[in-house]
Formats: sequence, C-alpha cells, structure tokens
Amino acid sequence: MALKNAQFEQILRIYDDRRLSNKAIHDARIQEIHQRIPAFAALDASLAERSVAFAKASIGLSDEAYAKARSAYHLEQAAIIARKTALLKENGYPEDYLAPLYSCPDCKDTGYLDGGTRCHCLNQTIIDTFYQRAELVNKWQQETFDHFQLNWYDDTVMDPQTGLTARAAAERALDTCRSFVSHFRDSHENLLLYGVTGVGKTFLSNCIAGALAADGVSVIYQTAFELFDALEKITFRRGEENDLPSALDLFLSCDLLIIDDLGTELANAFTTSRLYLLINERGLREKATVISSNLSLAEIQRTYSDRIFSRIISDYRIVHLLGDDIRYKKATASPM
Repeated sequence: MALKNAQFEQILRIYDDRRLSNKAIHDARIQEIHQRIPAFAALDASLAERSVAFAKASIGLSDEAYAKARSAYHLEQAAIIARKTALLKENGYPEDYLAPLYSCPDCKDTGYLDGGTRCHCLNQTIIDTFYQRAELVNKWQQETFDHFQLNWYDDTVMDPQTGLTARAAAERALDTCRSFVSHFRDSHENLLLYGVTGVGKTFLSNCIAGALAADGVSVIYQTAFELFDALEKITFRRGEENDLPSALDLFLSCDLLIIDDLGTELANAFTTSRLYLLINERGLREKATVISSNLSLAEIQRTYSDRIFSRIISDYRIVHLLGDDIRYKKATASPM
C-alpha cells in the first residue's frame, strides 16, 4: 500500500495553496499598515533605499572598509526596525503582526525540514490521505480525558497483584495517560494498556490520540487486524505502487503509532515478525507506541515470543485496567 503519484501531487498542491493563502494575508496586512501608519511606510521605503545605497557603496571596498561599512549599515537597520516595532505597538498592533505567516512554522509550509526530512505536518497529511480518518477524528473529539468517567469502575473489585481496586487502577491509568500526553515532546515513552474487554483501554487510546493529534503530532491509529492486513499487502506487493511513501514507512516514522486490540488478529509467524520490526525499529528511532490488548501479560508472552515480550516489559510503561465491561454496564443501565 503506497501513496499514488496523483495523491502525492494533490498533497503538494495543498502546500502550494497554504503558502499562497498565507502570503496574501501577509501582503494585505502590510498594505493595511502602510495606509493606516504613513510613518511606517516611510521607514519601509528608507530600509529599501539604504539597502540599495549600501550595495552600491560597498563595491570596490577593501575587506576592512567593507566590514566597517556593513557594521554601520546593520546598526542603522536595527534602529529603523526598532522604530517600526514601536509604531506598531503605539497603534495597537502586536509586535509580530507583520511577521511571515505559516500554517506550520516548523517547515514554513514546505512539508520538509532541513536535510530533506518530511515534516510531521506532511506525515499527518499523508496519513489522512491513506486512512480517510473522518470517523476516527469524530471519535477523538467525543472520547476525551474530560469524558472519562471513573464512576463506572467498582471500588470493591481488587487486583490481587497490586492491591488496587478497579477504580483506583482506572485513576492511575488516567493519570498515566495524561502524563504521557503532557510530556510527549520532551520524553520518549511507550504504553501498554491491558485488561479484559470493555474496561476503557480503547477509550484512553482515543483520548491520547485526539489530544496529541490536535497538538500537531502525527498519529496513526490502527486495530491490530488493520495493521497486519496493511503490512501483509506491503510485504507481498498486491499490485500497489512502491515509489512513494508506503504504509510501512509511515508506521515506522509517525510520531505516535497506536495499535488497538492486539491479540484479535490471527497470530502467526508473519504477524510476530512484523510486530517485532515495528517495536524494535520505532524504539531505535525513539518514536512512541501505544498498544492496547485484551490479553494478559502471560498470554502476550506466549503469543508473541519472549523477544517481543522482553522489549515490551523493558521499554513500555505497563497499565492494567480491570473490572466489569463498561460498555455492557452503560447499555443496561436504567434511565435516570
């Protein structure tokens, strides 16, 4: 599964449109300021005139004379720019009102960072093109940390290993997931959310995905079945192009990969080898991964090999949720 040429060209046109739109807004702001503050326009004209004059005067100068003239020129420029800033403030405008506008300041709406690396915003645009995530985004808007309800967790059901009740475990899980989001950009962390069906693992995964996607983080959210199906298509080249970013490339390079319901796929040698590739390579790249599973830790070890289990235990923060199926509780709850 690779991005088609036509799709990639369409994405590049989106970036062209962003640059043109932001430039039009910037030009309109300059025109507005020149009309409302004539002294500002005069200073802009003076900057242009001094730039031309300096270029002409510097021709033929010795290195020492040129350095001296350039220093004086920069001092004059700085004084004029400071006066322009003061004029903006005096007339009720923010200091950065005429700064260049970018939808993504990191890549300045080019899609690429220094060295030719794809920007997170381009990765996310490609992800959106691959997965048509409208339904997921709607869910992320509904399933947020503020909507996570602790009252559905029983205060009498207890985890014998930790001594925590279902409610206390849910409180800890909520705090852990909030912390994961808060410190995402300054720490390299992975999460494993595990527990029986319906205890909130997918809900918390959606909370994480929505919060980070809204903050400009490139997020891929896949069920284990969807993930391994995509990887199978890539591996066996089922008629897909391979000259542009592929799903595997995105799975390895996105800022956050969420694998939901690990263990619901048909586990075999292929899925085990692909899961190890993802966990190992993303770890080497210091890219965050969140995995949710209905399997117990012992079942994860039996299903996916000691090598994968060792990586998860050593590199992932383990979050256990317990209790009754909340979805069933909500469906059978008596109306108020």
